[in-house]
Amino acid sequence: MRIFKYLLTVLLLVIHTSGFSQRYNSPEILIKEWERMWNTYDLSQVDRLFAADQSVTYFSSEYAGIIRGIEALRNHHAKFGFVSGGKQSGNKLWLDETRYELQGNTCLVTATWYFQREASEQRQAGPVTFVLEKSGGAWRIKHAHFSNNP
Repeated sequence: MRIFKYLLTVLLLVIHTSGFSQRYNSPEILIKEWERMWNTYDLSQVDRLFAADQSVTYFSSEYAGIIRGIEALRNHHAKFGFVSGGKQSGNKLWLDETRYELQGNTCLVTATWYFQREASEQRQAGPVTFVLEKSGGAWRIKHAHFSNNP
């Protein structure tokens, strides 16, 4: 019985440390995964990358007003064509000049975002600010604010 409890404990520890709660254990990994989400159009990643509750907020570069809560954020990404599991797209999004300012369990990330549609040589760009929060050993995006360059 004792060996069974030991093996069960080890198994649960392995699952816990390799799973969802430990997936984004640094701000840099979280932001790289956010870029990957945009390049794969994977809607299921929204709940993994962002604070998956009503506290998450988001200013879009495409729509006026603040987006509040995870459901509204999911709907916002669905408007851009995101689907659960992702899809192929020739569009490309990337960040440049990314800076991380860590203060305890909070990290302020500033960067310039670029977006290029598949069939166009013209690209959109602008500043972005992320506020990340560390909770339970994992980082999540608590707030994002996108703007467009003039």
